[in-house]
Amino acid sequence: MDPELPLFKIASLDQIVSSSTSKTRFPALSLSLFALIALFLSAIGVYGVLAYTVAQSRHDIGVRMALGAQQGQVLRLFLGQGVRWATIGGCIGLIAALFLVRFMRSILFEVSAYDPRVFVAVGIGLSIVVLCACFIPALRAAKVDPLIALKSE
Repeated sequence: MDPELPLFKIASLDQIVSSSTSKTRFPALSLSLFALIALFLSAIGVYGVLAYTVAQSRHDIGVRMALGAQQGQVLRLFLGQGVRWATIGGCIGLIAALFLVRFMRSILFEVSAYDPRVFVAVGIGLSIVVLCACFIPALRAAKVDPLIALKSE
């Protein structure tokens, strides 16, 4: 319009977009990193608790196997135990997430704070992690030799 006006803050469109989203990018990346660490720690915790339960129940598992329990039944018993614990924790976490999501609204981008697809995807992802964490101790419980388990006590 006026060729005599001085130009300032000259930037490309990419630079402008990058500077406008940089305020939310770092908190989103750090929250994602902390969420992955929390997921890893929770998987380790579920694995540890179930592995400890299997170790403490070794004699009982041996008795069950000696009385005719099949490996699949023992596997389902311990997988069911882990899934029950995870369901209780998941319900508590879902309730907490529904209350606390309002504090994260400022860093959400193109997602509603109460988007059911996000909650379902997180629930499915956590369920897969829990099943993987429970499977190794449950498989170890199913392979207990009744003779060795009964002799050790």
